[in-house]
Amino acid sequence: MFSRACKPLKKALLTRTQGLKSVTDGGNELFEFTSGRWLYNERSQREARRTPFNVEAFCRTACAVTGATAVTQISKISESINRVLLVKFENGSEAIARFPTRLGGTPHHSTANEVATMEFLRRRIGIPVPRVIAWNSRASTHEVQAEFILMEKVSGRPLRDVVDGSPLSPPEKLSFALELIKLQKQLLAVKFAAYGALYFTQDIPEHQRLSQFLAHDVSPHSVDSEFCLGPMPRRDFWRGERTSMKIDRGPWTTPQQYLLAIADRGHQWIQEFHTPHFIDHPLSYLPQQSNVSEFLRDLKNYKQMIPFLVPKKESLVASVLWHPDLHGDNILVEETECDDEGNRQFKIVSILDWESAWAGPMFLQLDVPDFLRWGPQALTPMHDVALPSDLKEKSELEQKEIKAVYKRILVHRAYQLRAWPVDLINFHGRNELVALEGIMREPWLYGLSPVRQNLLHVVRRWDSYCPKVDLPINIDDEYVLQHERAYDSYESLDKLHSEICDELGIGELGYVRGNDSARFQAVAEILAIGRKEFIDGGKNEDERRRRALVWPFQDTVDVGYNPRGVVTDLMDF
Repeated sequence: MFSRACKPLKKALLTRTQGLKSVTDGGNELFEFTSGRWLYNERSQREARRTPFNVEAFCRTACAVTGATAVTQISKISESINRVLLVKFENGSEAIARFPTRLGGTPHHSTANEVATMEFLRRRIGIPVPRVIAWNSRASTHEVQAEFILMEKVSGRPLRDVVDGSPLSPPEKLSFALELIKLQKQLLAVKFAAYGALYFTQDIPEHQRLSQFLAHDVSPHSVDSEFCLGPMPRRDFWRGERTSMKIDRGPWTTPQQYLLAIADRGHQWIQEFHTPHFIDHPLSYLPQQSNVSEFLRDLKNYKQMIPFLVPKKESLVASVLWHPDLHGDNILVEETECDDEGNRQFKIVSILDWESAWAGPMFLQLDVPDFLRWGPQALTPMHDVALPSDLKEKSELEQKEIKAVYKRILVHRAYQLRAWPVDLINFHGRNELVALEGIMREPWLYGLSPVRQNLLHVVRRWDSYCPKVDLPINIDDEYVLQHERAYDSYESLDKLHSEICDELGIGELGYVRGNDSARFQAVAEILAIGRKEFIDGGKNEDERRRRALVWPFQDTVDVGYNPRGVVTDLMDF
């Protein structure tokens, strides 16, 4: 239906005033998002990423802490949840500055948490992270008038850049994984006294922090006494109305307390607010996806299940620090000499982006980095992996594809075997539990069907968690049947949404990368054609009306459009 429309597009001196034009990189471009555009809710997306600050004051601060006499240039490196800037000085030195956007949690908690985490990693554990030169977590107290982190510019290149055009072979992946595992084992060797985010003790009020930091007793004069566990900075605890809500943000002494905190928060927010947000998944507007009473029912069910879902083994609930989103862009590497077989070898120079890192229960924390990860079958408990017995009967091309997949699975599982404790590897049903915890952080954002789908996955594996206890909630046939029908509609439109995004190069939430206005306009025009085809495919006027409401590429916040509560009946697409 849509393919026809897709075819057309496959302490020092004041900074010198001269040169400020180059310093500011062209007016206010440092403040604005300039890497791409959004096909819908663009005003909200751009405003959330706007990071104004006093450039001259920042230059004075940067010179004061580095000993330079002038900043000669500030230019953008990347921008998303944070704006990352390269700062160049007159003496040839360079530094990196990060300014948080409103997409993160509260700027104070996000900034203070990231700085404390990096300093703890560098000084206490020996993990290679950039050294923080200067920082401020309260805009109102600093002349820069913004929260920021100024850190050293380390050598090395992002792993993703290194392997672009020349992907890692399985032996190279395994070799790199072993280097990464050495660092991660250093992380796992440190156990914390509770569950929460890391801060400098002086940055968190006494009533919001725990007196004990590490799992073992420490001297009040040790390096660890500088740090504490405090509230979660993660954005799901602070987004929108949650900023002013009286909710439990931690720290917590048990995993159950943490899980109940996110369930209680979700229940309270949906009951009181249930408002649309520009980061909501576009399919969260499908029929029944915003049924408040059904959401509250499922959150109540989840809360009743939580006491039984947390594993009993001490090793699985140990509080550990883990990188929240490890991928090829935030690992800086240097290529060393090849091994005897000619495989490339890499040294890890630095690991970046520790924003919202926290000390959490091991069974929820550990993950496989995306560049080593394979599909769900490789995430199940370890069992024998073998090539199909009929491999020789398949074509040469099929054999090649099967062997390539097999090697990727082996790398994934080799990482798990070496990096994870045995108890975690053998924890049956962990994937379903982790997925449910993830979606319950902000259930309204995703919609009722994916929330219920994940809840039912855990229900069906109940014996894996608590074989001697009956399921504490009532799930009848009507509940399951109603969900399956709604989920069929959800999957149907999700498939259409994914196909459109893939064919037109559309990113998350309608994002189009780059500054090519002609290309952006072409994508928008093709979508307009596709929308008409989609609506015209309705069997009658009522179905065409409903199709118009649930088309996944349209403003849901900027123009007050909100089909939540309007489209309430189930339908087939």
